[in-house]
Amino acid sequence: MDILIIALIIFAALIALGYPLVNARRYQYAGGGRGNAQLENLENARTQALDALRDLQFDHATGKLTDADYDALHSQYEMQAARIFQQLD
Repeated sequence: MDILIIALIIFAALIALGYPLVNARRYQYAGGGRGNAQLENLENARTQALDALRDLQFDHATGKLTDADYDALHSQYEMQAARIFQQLD
């Protein structure tokens, strides 16, 4: 009988903790519906800009980009990321 009670408590805890994970989109943003699409677009753009910077650093480190190309592209992507971060704030 004790094992059954313990199993039910564990099951209830797993459901309580796992529900937000299964329905992550519902808990991702607070607020109304219209601003969420814009916020999601900005967050996607932020992720893409940071990925581009990371890829650029990797390409430079492996010798695929010259120093001049790296400097030009890095400043361009950095400015783009800064604009996105300002819009997110």
